[in-house]
Amino acid sequence: MLHAFVLATVLVLALLGALAAALAGMLRRVGRQRKDEISPVSRQHFELFQGEPLNEDTLEGLKSRYRQLMEQGDTKAIESTLRPGTQFVMQIRALAELGTAEAGRILERQVGRKLSSDALEQLWYSMDLACGLRALNHTASLPTLMRCADAAPVELPLSHYLAVETVSFLGIAGYLRQSDSEMGRVAVRVLRRAIEGIRRGVEPSRLAEARVGDLVEILWDSRPARDDPRVALLLIEVIRVVRRLPAYEDQPKGNDSWNSEEGGLLDPTEGDLEGWTWQASRLVALEPGIRRFLSKMPLPLARCLGGGSAVEEAELLTALTELKADVSDRLVLLLERRKIHNVAMAVRLLAYARAPHLISGWLVAWTRSRIDQNARALWRPWGRQSARSAIPADFPYLAILDCLGRLGCADGEEILLAALRDHAPSVRRAAAASLGWREPIAHDKVRAALHIGRSDPSSDVKYAVRAALARLGEVQSLQMFKRGLESEDLGQKLVSIHAISTENIGLLWPDLDALTDSEDPVLSHHAREAVAMLADADAPGLGQ
Repeated sequence: MLHAFVLATVLVLALLGALAAALAGMLRRVGRQRKDEISPVSRQHFELFQGEPLNEDTLEGLKSRYRQLMEQGDTKAIESTLRPGTQFVMQIRALAELGTAEAGRILERQVGRKLSSDALEQLWYSMDLACGLRALNHTASLPTLMRCADAAPVELPLSHYLAVETVSFLGIAGYLRQSDSEMGRVAVRVLRRAIEGIRRGVEPSRLAEARVGDLVEILWDSRPARDDPRVALLLIEVIRVVRRLPAYEDQPKGNDSWNSEEGGLLDPTEGDLEGWTWQASRLVALEPGIRRFLSKMPLPLARCLGGGSAVEEAELLTALTELKADVSDRLVLLLERRKIHNVAMAVRLLAYARAPHLISGWLVAWTRSRIDQNARALWRPWGRQSARSAIPADFPYLAILDCLGRLGCADGEEILLAALRDHAPSVRRAAAASLGWREPIAHDKVRAALHIGRSDPSSDVKYAVRAALARLGEVQSLQMFKRGLESEDLGQKLVSIHAISTENIGLLWPDLDALTDSEDPVLSHHAREAVAMLADADAPGLGQ
């Protein structure tokens, strides 16, 4: 038993080392934060993952002290020592290496504690606890860990590692078999976050170790409901991963180093490749059935709109948006009856209507009934504030502007051109950001208005204008985005790659594609993901 525990601990710590090496390597390459901008705890973890050892004498001293306190039954004294700071990781490691059930219960009680106002630092604490609990195989802590992983900030890549660590517990399968239960729904969201991690830089080998292919198959075999938006979002992410499988398995040209810090995404050792190939094959085998299942989900999901809480409605709208589903008939009816909580999300979903002229006409009429664009368009730096009409608080003006640009109709284009002259920078920015996704109807008029916008006093507006012009093929704006790709600075390259994919500047696809074969695995990965995002933007929706 002791031998098995020690082996499990060593395996978990080795996996942590691989994770940390990847994160530390990326931090060194990008160099976007100076040392004095990183908290001591975050800096400590990066140093540990670069090979800096823990003080063994201190670790043994903690283990001896905790063992003695446990023998005395004084667990409260142990918990009182678990405070935020650089000593936390060592204390968690000491408890994990004791290997007792009581140590697991102590660690479980720490999960979810607010230990830091720094989101990244708080995630490091959660990772320490998750790894310690998995080393102890303390499956009773899984519900608590799932809630913690579900609530982690999605914008931080480390949250995806926490999700992977959580779904690596063997007990996760039981929750996925009951996806309609409260904890089953949480498990589905966490599994989706883990799978999404592969697009955020998580190594495929980590997902293979977590058996994500088997987990998706378990969920699939349980016959999930067609009106569950969480299941829809998870299955959509599976389709995205399957599309990207060749990129995850290809080695960047000219790169002979395949370790997690310097090489490609997947280590071609026999066990690593075999494990990933098996898990990926499960996803590939499920893909045809998943596509058919997703194609029939929009109607059941749409029927759930108009009832439930704002949070539940947001999940439904997110799933329908990811499916690019046309549910405009039901949405317009609910919007007219004021039965929608998340009005802006619903309006943006109308962009996928198959009758764009009808929806555009409805949005234009709604806008003209609520907004006096002529009064707002009289923008002068010295103009009187009292002469400007206000945007009603309940009117989703910015969302309507975003939707009109994607519908591509003449009446909607006129609304956008008037909004480009609005006195509010946020409105001008939204109007500019909405142009260029489709070929303009009044081409010369739109280009002329955008060229005027290049001298806008707001930097956000100027950026949105340049992105719109780049989408329309204006050479000068295309060069602005392309220059970042040609920079010698890796950070600038990554910023430009992200901007091109986010702004859907498809004319720079060849330039991005050239970077996919870079010898730098970080650059190559981000370029591949950007190319895939451009392809996703042009692909028909799974719910169409």
